[in-house]
Amino acid sequence: QSYQQAPVLIIDDIGAGMKHPNEKGSEWEWSRLEELLVHRYENVMPTMATTNLQPSELPERIISRFRDTAMSRIVHNAAGDYRETR
Repeated sequence: QSYQQAPVLIIDDIGAGMKHPNEKGSEWEWSRLEELLVHRYENVMPTMATTNLQPSELPERIISRFRDTAMSRIVHNAAGDYRETR
């Protein structure tokens, strides 16, 4: 509930485990994320999310919240992984 009510919410690395075939996240995890995003979307609350995945790799019910161009913007960052430069 605290995430639902935060004035601004930033979710880092959605679907982080999905690059590995055996780590897709549980149905429970995706359902909780969807519940959070739906609440924030319906209440027009600013939410930012980052991911290394392509939009097509995310569940439709998650990415659909970010496709509403009146309320959302998807920005592609083509920069390389800074961790590889250390």
